[in-house]
Amino acid sequence: MAILAIDWGTKHIGLAISYSGILAEELTVLKNDTRVLEELGGIINDHEVDMVVIGLPTNHDSSLATIAPKVQQFARALGVFSGVPIAFEDEHLTSKAAIEALKDEVDQTHPRIDSFAAKLILEQFLTHRGAHRG
Repeated sequence: MAILAIDWGTKHIGLAISYSGILAEELTVLKNDTRVLEELGGIINDHEVDMVVIGLPTNHDSSLATIAPKVQQFARALGVFSGVPIAFEDEHLTSKAAIEALKDEVDQTHPRIDSFAAKLILEQFLTHRGAHRG
């Protein structure tokens, strides 16, 4: 079962993937423009994705961040466009964790931060899913 994770941003969308349901790896970063759904559809088909996990921005108190409705709107559009089930995973602090992890490799505005954040979202999702199964 291939699972694609998305770290949605207003400029870039970071992607990570898991083929095993255990390990996650960075995939790529897309520019968030008018063609992004079409590009994601191609990636979903090429990688035979069975499920998409999208990071949902939250605040410290677990309430939804102000950008969350845009992420939810994007998720609905992707679900309709791709026909693939969509799940959300709390992405609280994943971008900050990605910046910290990559601080010696790239500038904090580098697009790779987004794919690494997607990897962290996917790892968290896989961990939670495994805990609920076990």
